Amino acid sequence: MPALVDPPSIDDDLSRREFVGIMIAAGLLGACGDADGPPGAAPSTTAGPSTRTVGTAFGPVEVPATPMRVAVLNVIALDAAITVGLSPVAVIGRLSPLQGDRTASVPLRATSLNVEALVQQRPDLILHGAFGGKLFAGEYDTLSRIAPVVAYDFENDLRWKDYFSYFADAVGRRERGEEALVRYQARAEELGRKVGSSRANLTVSVVRARPDAVQNYSTTGFAAAILGDAGISTPQAEGRLSLERVNEVDADHLYVFASEDDPAKAASAVEALRAQPVWGTLRAVQAGNVHEVPTYWFGFGVTEAMAVLDDLFDTLAGGRSR
Repeated sequence: MPALVDPPSIDDDLSRREFVGIMIAAGLLGACGDADGPPGAAPSTTAGPSTRTVGTAFGPVEVPATPMRVAVLNVIALDAAITVGLSPVAVIGRLSPLQGDRTASVPLRATSLNVEALVQQRPDLILHGAFGGKLFAGEYDTLSRIAPVVAYDFENDLRWKDYFSYFADAVGRRERGEEALVRYQARAEELGRKVGSSRANLTVSVVRARPDAVQNYSTTGFAAAILGDAGISTPQAEGRLSLERVNEVDADHLYVFASEDDPAKAASAVEALRAQPVWGTLRAVQAGNVHEVPTYWFGFGVTEAMAVLDDLFDTLAGGRSR
């Protein structure tokens, strides 16, 4: 999962007085605002028609009914925002090429979080993620003083549709999210019918090449959930295998991904996999059915899932048809 860098704490890199000053300058606190008050974008004693309550990993949070300036601090939430037609004011994280293309006009794009830069974008809602009661990055108290923070409690990649629906609802666009999931499901089932009619018992394997191992995503990853929705079989194997055990994830089609900050390291990881003596014995290799795939194969959300389905139509069903 893409990792973000923790923001500077108020006590260290950014003093409390400086933090409040930044927020006042940005119009997020009044001149008499109390930095020790309850978290939220603005004080409110009652929930009016312009706000509503959303359950989060940190308890119920009052959010704008129709947020206008959303900051996305976790890439899992980004696909939902893009798919339902939202234009974020800030996106933080390492993006897939598809996400990068869709967020080219976002005012603030960065791989790590800078509190001052985020404040200057004047967000009215922050989308994030958490695990075990802690944000993936940053401090909840710090961020919640900028805007309400909506964070899901992450469990596993197979639940990507739950997370997608959660964020679509959080930004007030539940119906658009539901419509997108219906389109996705219909597309996945169409692929299953085409593959089933062309070849029985077809198997597909999805792996991540690492310098010293191969990670099996055929049963537990984002792509595995998509293949399951299409009714396509995948081999059962351990999650992490040594390179010489790549034959344990052999299939009719093998989709390979390498994730490294340095493209040269990613290419080296794939070459290390291909250099294994057992590589030439794989059915996928012998049939010419090894496909190197981009990072959206390990993403989250409908937009990236539809891109994965397009690739599967091209390689398994003789092309796309919509």
